Amino acid sequence: MQGHTKDSMDSRKIGEYLGCGPEVLDWALARQRQLASTGVNKSLGEVLLESQTVTLDALLKALHRQRLERLSRCPVFSGLSRSELEEVCGLIQERSVAAGDEFIRQEETGQSFYVLAAGQALVFRRAADGEEVHLALVEPGECIGEMGYFSDGQRSASVRALVDSQLLEVYYTDLNTTTRVHSRWVRSAMRRLRCERYAAWFLCC
Repeated sequence: MQGHTKDSMDSRKIGEYLGCGPEVLDWALARQRQLASTGVNKSLGEVLLESQTVTLDALLKALHRQRLERLSRCPVFSGLSRSELEEVCGLIQERSVAAGDEFIRQEETGQSFYVLAAGQALVFRRAADGEEVHLALVEPGECIGEMGYFSDGQRSASVRALVDSQLLEVYYTDLNTTTRVHSRWVRSAMRRLRCERYAAWFLCC
């Protein structure tokens, strides 16, 4: 139930960016649930676009504003200016993961890090006997896997979505192409690493 509540709040946020009224949003959310019950999963934006309630241009602008807000809430990007956040937005790929999906696996090599845009995820390690050791609960606005940038992508823990979740993905190699953003991001990430709370994250991803 908690996941559905967060999804609805996130969907209403998109509606606010688009300037849609409560009645339109309620209709779109109901339509979205109806489609999902038949096995057809569409974002709220897709539902509004197909009903011609919004234009493609308006939807793209709303999604861009939403990405900026999500990045600005992420501690690792907190030191970036508006123009630098705009640059990072151009690197982002959105990814949806279903509840139960393990999208980072311990001991594997990754090529990207994520910002949890919506949903909830669990960071854990598997002991030698297969038992899971839970390390942290990830909430919207938090980064996942950014410390892999400093360890050639090596993952020291696994991450599983607890509810259907939305991720903003940035590839390490893409980050390297933005010299100005890259240097500030590295400094911000290292400051976080030195914090007591963030030391636990270093063990996770």
